[in-house]
Amino acid sequence: PPWGLRGGGDGRTALFILDPEGRAEKLPSKVSITVPKGGRVSVQTPGGGGFGHPHEREPDAVVRDVRDGKVSPRTASETYGVIYDAATWSAAHEATLAQRERLERSSTR
Repeated sequence: PPWGLRGGGDGRTALFILDPEGRAEKLPSKVSITVPKGGRVSVQTPGGGGFGHPHEREPDAVVRDVRDGKVSPRTASETYGVIYDAATWSAAHEATLAQRERLERSSTR
């Protein structure tokens, strides 16, 4: 996968999943298959590596990415250290500072 720069996390590789009749099966990157009627193939494309430490990202930008479906709420909290109010779509700045401090302490252990 592509690597991150200046403290950014590494990217990831693509993921291909065949879901015939509710049984998800990870596929290799190069394969020929016949998708059964009613089956689905999910293609999850990778992003590049990050640039800069995630805790330096502007909290409001992370909240916008959550709102737009680009970042999960879990990633906002666990990777970027951002806590937000889902009702107002605004970053809780003091809670975010505390979360980022907790994450920094736990990563140095």
